[in-house]
Amino acid sequence: MILNGYYVVNVEAAIYNDDKWLIVKRKKQEGHASGSLALVGGKVEVLCSSDNGLEETLKREVMEEIGAEVEDIDYLESKTLRTDEGQIEVHIVLVCRLSSRSLRLSRQRWDC
Repeated sequence: MILNGYYVVNVEAAIYNDDKWLIVKRKKQEGHASGSLALVGGKVEVLCSSDNGLEETLKREVMEEIGAEVEDIDYLESKTLRTDEGQIEVHIVLVCRLSSRSLRLSRQRWDC
C-alpha cells in the first residue's frame, strides 16, 4: 500500500572527514526506526527552489540536524523501503564531506 498514492523521497548524507564517517542516533519520537543509528537526512520538499533539489535538501537537512555545511556532494546509491506505517520511501544516499569552514567550527563538538 502506498499512502496518499505517492512515494516519499528522502536524501541521506554519508558525511566523511579523513577516515571517519558521521552517524547519528534517531530521536525516540521519530516515526520510523526511532532510536536507531542513521545517516543525517530528510524528506525532499515538493517546492525546492532550484533544479538541484536533492543537493539543496541535503544541505538544508545537514544544517538543521548538526549545524554544519557540506561540500563535494556525489551520488552513492538509492534504495526503496517501507516504513513501520506502511509508506513506501525512496532513499537517495549522497556522499559528501564537511566543508572546511564547518570542520573548523565543529572540532570541539565532534571527534573529527
